[in-house]
Amino acid sequence: REQRRMAQPSENKVWKGAAESPIAGVLARNPNFRVMIVDDNRPVRHLVRSILLAFGVAHVDEADDGGDAIRRLLKETPDLVITDLEMAPMNGLEFTRQVRQNPQSPNPNLPIIVMTSYTEKERILEISRVGLTEVMAKPVPPKLLSRNITTAMENYERTLREREELARANQAPQGVAGTTAEQEDTDYFAI
Repeated sequence: REQRRMAQPSENKVWKGAAESPIAGVLARNPNFRVMIVDDNRPVRHLVRSILLAFGVAHVDEADDGGDAIRRLLKETPDLVITDLEMAPMNGLEFTRQVRQNPQSPNPNLPIIVMTSYTEKERILEISRVGLTEVMAKPVPPKLLSRNITTAMENYERTLREREELARANQAPQGVAGTTAEQEDTDYFAI
């Protein structure tokens, strides 16, 4: 009898298209790129993990549900989370709300990609309202996953750069000599 076995890429094997894949740019900017996969379905976690390892991501963590992911985030924050939508006891939407809104969140802007079988318009709108970065329908093709990772990370990096530029601009003296823009606004409203 022939036994069927799911192929498991070795940790050292890189997807043959990785050099051309958009994720190569992400890894070049961050060689220690860390991804957490959150899904209550172990085979799905292993499949996504295999794809990520084949892309060249060396640090992949896994969590069974949103609550497990929150506990792991408090210990070590990944650069990106890929989460399922429907899990128990904490689903992907509640997990994202906790990351975005909880004052103890280590990174409220953490890029979060959701994988879901629920692609109805109402569900997608609900997903977008909680602040998920990207949405992918299951099953997840590797090329789409690489594109979504790249898009999520480029948007995140751009947001960080813009915030840094804004912070520098707010620290630099502007307008009337010896005053900042904030002081000018305060003076204006005092008239």
